[in-house]
Amino acid sequence: MYPEARYLVAGDQNMVVEFGGEIDIALNQKVHSMVSAIKQAEIAGIRELIPTYRSILINYEPSIISFATLQDKLKALENRLDFSSLPSPREVEIPIVYGYGEPYKSDIEFVAQYNGLGSVQEVIELFTSGDYLVYMLGFLPGFAYFGGMSEKIATPRLDKPRISVPAGSVGMGGKQSGILPLDSPSGWRYIGRTPLKLFDPSWQPPTLLRAGDQVRFVQISPEQYEHISRKVKEGIFKVKVTSKS
Repeated sequence: MYPEARYLVAGDQNMVVEFGGEIDIALNQKVHSMVSAIKQAEIAGIRELIPTYRSILINYEPSIISFATLQDKLKALENRLDFSSLPSPREVEIPIVYGYGEPYKSDIEFVAQYNGLGSVQEVIELFTSGDYLVYMLGFLPGFAYFGGMSEKIATPRLDKPRISVPAGSVGMGGKQSGILPLDSPSGWRYIGRTPLKLFDPSWQPPTLLRAGDQVRFVQISPEQYEHISRKVKEGIFKVKVTSKS
């Protein structure tokens, strides 16, 4: 983490506020504390805030506020950041069926073999037991980048990406993990699938997961997967979301 944030020009209507150069929970908390402080300050001219692992992209209207004035206001906020002002995180429970069909069966077997584990069940137990934090959303609408996966199952990406992987696929690329909200090309290894919908433009907000959420994965059977899928399509499945104090 840098001693002080770096304020970088990113075009004529954007500023990047960079807090460090690594993936780290404390650093990410500073990002979200700053986002919260900016929202509370209601600075005229700011149009959008996009938090990442270690920075914030700020889109602003230069006819209302200049880069220099915005930088001064943000530095003042940074100097009095209050980490206790962060809202209580949500815990979202996400059901997963592991190794059910392809590419999940072959990928989870590869993860076990690559990491020298005795069985696919060890991969499932290690993945399911993790404490996951949503660091950021990106790549696709509603795609959450998780931290917290055990390094014992970290696995390199495919040499050749697949042309299409189904929405709901749960996978890993190196030490990172995530869930595809839409059918998409991908070079990650996918070990399972959730029946939940992660993105719907008619929702407000349009994504199931948010940066700062904590996620708990729950293993389900193929039969449970099909049952929940039907309920999701009918719009009657209730995702388990709780607030943590």
